[in-house]
Amino acid sequence: MKVKVRITRGESSNKSIMVKDGSTYNDVLSSLYINPETVIIMVNNRPVPVDEIVYTDHMEILMIVSRG
Repeated sequence: MKVKVRITRGESSNKSIMVKDGSTYNDVLSSLYINPETVIIMVNNRPVPVDEIVYTDHMEILMIVSRG
């Protein structure tokens, strides 16, 4: 399935990637070389867990900035 991904980290970039049936959002993050501990995945303006199976053709990845 083709999935449109919007990555937001101050400014936004858009990508389209192919996702195999049964893939999780964590699989998507791995394919984009993104650490799942540094982002929130949003689908229809709602956060989704990284272990959930991808069920939509669009998603947004919000990069989280933390200062320690």
